[in-house]
Amino acid sequence: MLKSFITNTRRTFASKVFVNGLPSEWGHSEIRARFSSVGPVTYVHLIKNSLGQNAGKAIITFEKDDAGDQAIARFDNQAVENLICKVRPYFEKEDDKPRKEAHMLNRRVYLMNVPYDATIGELEELVSKFAPVEQVVVPRDK
Repeated sequence: MLKSFITNTRRTFASKVFVNGLPSEWGHSEIRARFSSVGPVTYVHLIKNSLGQNAGKAIITFEKDDAGDQAIARFDNQAVENLICKVRPYFEKEDDKPRKEAHMLNRRVYLMNVPYDATIGELEELVSKFAPVEQVVVPRDK
C-alpha cells in the first residue's frame, strides 16, 4: 500500500516554490523583483503568522515550469540580508490520499509517548498482541 502511494506521488506544479528565510519587511514587489531574475513571476503568496505579520515565508509561482528549478539552484542556502534563504519545490496537497479513506481510518492506531529508540519490529510485536498488524509507520526527523 505504501509503495503504491509513493510511486503515485508526483510534482504537480514544477513552477511553484516554497521560500523560507526571507526578510520580514519584504513585500510582494520586493520578492517579485528578486525572484524574477530566474523567470517571470505570476504570483507571490506571503505567509503570515498568527498576528497577521509577514513570517518571512512565501509561495512563489513562476510563468515557466523550469523557473522553479532555477530558483532552487540560485537562491537555496544563500544569505539574504543576514538570513539563510531556503527554497524548496512546492507540492500541492491531494485530497484523495489512500490514508484518508474511511476503511483505512477505521483500522488506524496511534501510539503516543513511544521511546525514540523503539524499532519498528518492537512496535509491531507490541501491537500484534492485540490485533493483526498490516503496517507500522514511525514519523521521525532525519
